[in-house]
Amino acid sequence: MSMKSKSYNGNNGAFDIDYLVRNQTINQYFKKDENEQATLGFGSSYRNDDYFYYSITINYDNVYTFIEMVSN
Repeated sequence: MSMKSKSYNGNNGAFDIDYLVRNQTINQYFKKDENEQATLGFGSSYRNDDYFYYSITINYDNVYTFIEMVSN
């Protein structure tokens, strides 16, 4: 696993972190070649008093395969 990119906005708390991964378990779940590289992303929206979200994404070749968001 290696970091692909990261960003953080100190004004509002939003962040994004992307990792390049080769994971046999993830690849089997999404029916990909076991050595295929995916981007595993973690992120959040800007925070304000009445709304926020956190997300986990997995994509192959810049196409989202999986997105899970948790919000208030």
